[in-house]
Amino acid sequence: MSPDALVAQLEAARLRWVPLDGEDGTRSVQIETPSQFRAWKLLDALRASDGDAMIDLLVPMARDWKGITQADLQGAAVGSTDAAPFGTRLLRLALMDRPRWVTHLAMESVKASKEAADRIKATTGN
Repeated sequence: MSPDALVAQLEAARLRWVPLDGEDGTRSVQIETPSQFRAWKLLDALRASDGDAMIDLLVPMARDWKGITQADLQGAAVGSTDAAPFGTRLLRLALMDRPRWVTHLAMESVKASKEAADRIKATTGN
């Protein structure tokens, strides 16, 4: 296998959809599972209730979203029910006013990182 093919497989294995509002996954963000180092920083930001730090750490991990409409972002009086296009700047703006989404994304990211570390430890012993 070529290095590029191996990298593509490893990157794809790190992707995870995180539901933003409950278990049904109606609104979800796809993240790349954070490294252990980023997960520790997220934990520190969670403990400090530092929303800005959490957003700064979460946005670069985001790869896509689904189920988020223009009305979700602009309000039903202004936005349509059309799907909102994904973009990291748009995600940053959306998260700035939705602390529940931020906290949930941060907690799920830390959980995903721990699960990945546990799998590595189980298969490699370190």
